[in-house]
Amino acid sequence: MTTKKQANEPQTSTDFDDLRREIRRDGARAAYTALLAVAKDTKAPAPARATAGVAILRASGIFDKANELDDAKPFSQMTPSELDRAVKKAERVLKQAERDLARGEAGASAAGLPPCFD
Repeated sequence: MTTKKQANEPQTSTDFDDLRREIRRDGARAAYTALLAVAKDTKAPAPARATAGVAILRASGIFDKANELDDAKPFSQMTPSELDRAVKKAERVLKQAERDLARGEAGASAAGLPPCFD
């Protein structure tokens, strides 16, 4: 005898794939709508509004390092001195990330935000 809960659970990989698509489509839309409502609610506590805003921006990819406007050339077009500067910059970023990890601040500082936004 199956219970109602068991009857609604995905049973095959196709069921799981369908569920994942539904979560990505409907769940993401619902989460975005809820976050946007909190971010726009002037009566909501400031920390809740800030958290909602940061969550929306993170979901948009705005904090992704790949999306930074760096005016960097592709490595294949860089001169040796430009490559050297790029390597030194990457080493500095890596050292800062390691320091942040050691302090437990990696999430926010990696996005250029204070730790209170994690």
